[in-house]
Amino acid sequence: MFEVISKNKIKFEDLKKTILNKCLEFLGQLGCAKAGIMIIKPNIIKVNTKYVNDVRASLTLIEKINNEKVIIKTTKISGVLKKLKNVT
Repeated sequence: MFEVISKNKIKFEDLKKTILNKCLEFLGQLGCAKAGIMIIKPNIIKVNTKYVNDVRASLTLIEKINNEKVIIKTTKISGVLKKLKNVT
């Protein structure tokens, strides 16, 4: 689970595209395939447990989305997706 901090609202499609592009840039094609990244909701990413730290690192590298300065902050990690869906 993560939080996007910005002055203006960020569209979900722009957020999704930026996250996937940054993960691809940081992990490469093979790393992304092994990580199995799926963006479930605007604040929940599903990822292989072995790649959680790698994906978290790639999220911290995101500085802008459509020329809008942003900070992406990890708020919670869970091994069970159902627990996160109950939180949101």
